[in-house]
Amino acid sequence: MTKHIAILRGDGIGPEIVAETVRVLDKLIAQGLDASYEYAPLGGEAYDEYGHPYPEFTQNLCRKADAVLLGAVGSPQYDNLDRPLRPERGLLAIRKDLNLFANLRPAILYPELANASTLKPEIVAGLDILIVRELTGDIYFGEPRGIRVLENGEREGYNTMKYSESEIRRIAHVAFQSAQKRSKKVCSVGKANVLETTELWREIFEEIGKQYPDVELSHMYVDNAAMQLVRAPKQFDVIATGNIFGDILSDEDAYLSALASRLLHDLTRKQERGLLVLDATRLAASEVALARRVVRSALLWVEAEARLEARHINRVLELVSARAGSVTLPMGVDVRVEHGLVFLRARIADSSRIAAWLRVPGTLDIGSGGTLSARLVEVEHGADPVLLARSHALEWEERSVLLDAEACGIDATSGGCLWVDTPHPGDIICPLGMHGQSKKLADLLNEAQRPVAERARTPIVRTDLRGQVVWVAGIRVDGRAKCTPHTRHLLELSLLSV
Repeated sequence: MTKHIAILRGDGIGPEIVAETVRVLDKLIAQGLDASYEYAPLGGEAYDEYGHPYPEFTQNLCRKADAVLLGAVGSPQYDNLDRPLRPERGLLAIRKDLNLFANLRPAILYPELANASTLKPEIVAGLDILIVRELTGDIYFGEPRGIRVLENGEREGYNTMKYSESEIRRIAHVAFQSAQKRSKKVCSVGKANVLETTELWREIFEEIGKQYPDVELSHMYVDNAAMQLVRAPKQFDVIATGNIFGDILSDEDAYLSALASRLLHDLTRKQERGLLVLDATRLAASEVALARRVVRSALLWVEAEARLEARHINRVLELVSARAGSVTLPMGVDVRVEHGLVFLRARIADSSRIAAWLRVPGTLDIGSGGTLSARLVEVEHGADPVLLARSHALEWEERSVLLDAEACGIDATSGGCLWVDTPHPGDIICPLGMHGQSKKLADLLNEAQRPVAERARTPIVRTDLRGQVVWVAGIRVDGRAKCTPHTRHLLELSLLSV
């Protein structure tokens, strides 16, 4: 059944952002998404066309739609309108009309925002907070309200802050149920020491909290909460608050989300569609609360639809602590810890692509019945390592090669590991025989007449995760890893079929 989307462009920067979002939507529809959409005005655009920020046409379209895509509303040109006609009143009206009483504002660590931090990384790194803001009550909707003239001729502005029991109960359930899927902590924020509205809010939260014995409930005054969000944000899990306080705190929280991205960025060693590789050693050294938030953010990066629970996060951290192991999480997310790295692979990742360590000595299954093997060979006294390497390559027709172990970063006594993956855009190789000149790996594969369908599965052996290429398996050695007259230890790499 086709899902219908109401698109409200809004004002100011809204139409610009919505236009780019629609481009993505059009692409998805072209690829098979069963959806349609229709535009309607809201805010200033609606006032210009209909004389009201939330006209009847827009109301009817939004009520029938399966989803609403909404751009920002408001512009300085409307500031002199009567208050009921200003664009922002349209935003409040649609919330009330569609009964959108719960606003979920997450602040999660994402690598794309890594350079935004102006606070110390240890303060904000690993941030994962959810603010549950009540959205259709409080002072924004309370009556009476307005501006009046007093008997002495002075003007007075007045607004009414109020919440009913039912309004508080329903938002409380949302907060506690959200916490059950996270770290099981709710902090109720208000100003109960001076405001009867939030005194009732606290009483209701205490009552509802008894229905969720697995969730820890605490309370905090809003002025202290604002300070704590900057001072020590990682103490929070779910913050539940009213409309006006949530408006302020969620903006502060959103900024912290940008500040918090640095650590995950610093831990990231490899990143591609459906695959994220992190530094397990540094992750294990982080304090538990911080590490838990980093893992959650990383998992959501590789699979945004993953339904994670605390036990899933804890299982990953157990593997990190043990320095080895694997587990499959909901939505098909595979987690593997080995050689000081954490591999998080989603089901959308290309299963044909190799991404693993090859122990030296050791073997690696690369799929389709193929195996890579590695071993160390000491050069016998009087032997010419260059001639040995040439004769070996001729004998095995590049299916097995001899390289300089030290040039590949392999210790002659303790061995080591090489990173094996598949070609990446921009890969460069210095092919043996070209006297140090570089060549695009894509050009080399083309010259080798490797079928296009097979190029993406060609094993590439590298010195480390981000290191130089040492061998395009079965095709060419990198000249920087070649044997020289001074080579004392040979690294034999072989591509075998089973």
